[in-house]
Order: sequence, then structure tokens, then C-alpha cells
Amino acid sequence: MFNKKSQMDIKELILTIVIAGVLFIVGLLIFANISNSAGNILDPDVLTVRNETFTITVENDDTSTNSTTLSQLGYIANTDVVINVSGPSVSLTRNVDYSIALFNGGSGDFTTRGNLTLFNVSGDAGFNDSLLSITYQRTAQSAAQASTQTVQTTVLDSFQLGVIALIVLAAVVILAVLFRLGQ
Repeated sequence: MFNKKSQMDIKELILTIVIAGVLFIVGLLIFANISNSAGNILDPDVLTVRNETFTITVENDDTSTNSTTLSQLGYIANTDVVINVSGPSVSLTRNVDYSIALFNGGSGDFTTRGNLTLFNVSGDAGFNDSLLSITYQRTAQSAAQASTQTVQTTVLDSFQLGVIALIVLAAVVILAVLFRLGQ
């Protein structure tokens, strides 16, 4: 009889391959869940846009309004300061002299824009036809979020890799069984 030290029977080989494959697939599925939630864990950069200037003309009618879109994406509500820079630097009051409505997303989203509307308060055109300056904050994608997104879009999803691994594992088991039956 031969010394069977360090030799493996086909049953042990198949069992080893199946266990290693199952552990690999479970690891990939866990990694898929972690990598999908990584974008929500990382904080965006909060940038301040200072003294962005624009002019809005409002007719001398109590119901007239005119508006302009803030030039930056990712507007965060309730961080704005608007002043009249043409004459004396007079601060405008939100929801009295102007309002800001968000669109293309919610507050803090990267795709959100702010639409600033200047009101004609009681027919007084004091801020009309004048240069306005607004300071506000917006969110921007941080470097960590950008790298995570790049990795997620340029490589296969971990779940897809798990499915491929499961197919390869099934093929190996079938071939091993066929090899065993052929002996």
C-alpha cells in the first residue's frame, strides 16, 4: 500500500472547493452591501459662494415678481444673505423682499438649484433695477465621494461578481462529479 500522506481524495477536494466558494460568495455579498452604502456615509464638501451679483427688474405692480436662478448647483436652504450693492448696502429680508425656491432636488442634493425671486414690496421699487449680491452655501461632491463613485462605475458590482463566482463554482463541482463518475 502506498503512503497517502499529503494526498487528497476527490470527495475532500470537492468539499474544499465548495466551502471556499461559498465563503468567497458570502464575502462578495457583504462587500456589495458595504460598497453600496459607502456613498451615504461620506459627507459632501460645503462650499460658500460669496457676493454673486445679478440684477432683477420688477415692474411697479404689487403682484409682479421676477426671478433668477442661482448659478451654482447643490444649494442649501436658509444660508443666504442678499444685499443691494447699487446704493447703500441694504440687506434684504427673506420672504419679505425675496424668496428662494429649490428645484431639481431637495436641500443639500448635488442637483438642486435655487431660484431667487425678488418681490415688489408695496409697490416700492427700491430694490428693483439694482445690482444685488447674494452669499450662500452649496454642497459639492467631496473627493472621497468622487473616488467611491468612480470605483462603483468602472468595476463590476460585487453582486455580479458573486453570481459569476457561483456559476464557476457550480461548473467546478459538475466537472469534479463527472470526473469522479468517469473513473
